Amino acid sequence: MQIELNAGTLSDKQINELLASLKGEVFFFDRDKRLQYYKQPVDMNYHPQELGKTFDELHIENAQKAWKNIQRGEKTVIFPAENNSLHRFYVDRYEKVLDKKYNLVGMLRQIEDIFPLVDYYLDQTGQKLGDDQANNKGKNFRKIDELDAETGASEYN
Repeated sequence: MQIELNAGTLSDKQINELLASLKGEVFFFDRDKRLQYYKQPVDMNYHPQELGKTFDELHIENAQKAWKNIQRGEKTVIFPAENNSLHRFYVDRYEKVLDKKYNLVGMLRQIEDIFPLVDYYLDQTGQKLGDDQANNKGKNFRKIDELDAETGASEYN
């Protein structure tokens, strides 16, 4: 079945494959705050019991905060994951989803490690990151890196 999109036409199978190929974790909540979609690998096909439940019922605290900010006009709301380090940095990003008339139809949630993108940017521009000892936020990430180095808990390429 072909589905006409705002700029092109795709089959329902192509849309499913496209969504399943997106990087990171992807979720869609409708305007009633109900989970209507989440990305699963292309070869998986099951109907999880979380679908249809609200993010309040699922106890997704960041989604609750993001929804309030989106209703106040923000387009994007970003939260860092708690276990980030100096070598991996996951963000929990929420995007406002609007229809053609700019009415709120839902919220997209993506969870992704942005460190590979930052690393690529630095490599391509010939820049380096510098440690800001005065920034207290960095202390937690340095501690996690030290713990990882001691235990070998996180090994990323």
